[in-house]
Amino acid sequence: MIRPTAFANAITTMMVVLYLTCATLSILFPNFLVGLAQSWVHTLNIEIIKATTPMTFGSFMYGLLSAAILTWVVTYATTGVYRYFVHREQEVAKYHRGYMAA
Repeated sequence: MIRPTAFANAITTMMVVLYLTCATLSILFPNFLVGLAQSWVHTLNIEIIKATTPMTFGSFMYGLLSAAILTWVVTYATTGVYRYFVHREQEVAKYHRGYMAA
């Protein structure tokens, strides 16, 4: 069975790595990210919403912390819901096995 805290920690760690990678790319190669985003949304013009000022340290930290916290909370909650449904499915299976054996 999935342990919620360990799973939330693992997913959050990967989210932080992804955020750091994206932030680094946005500083070093901003046109690459705009081109990548443009390839994902096909018919929208991403160039119009391209940032005109560099990212500040404050906005970097705000984004990093909010993404990490939200990722952890959502992953932990999702794991709890998953465990609920697994338990429920197991109870239904036990009931049906008992019903069939009688």
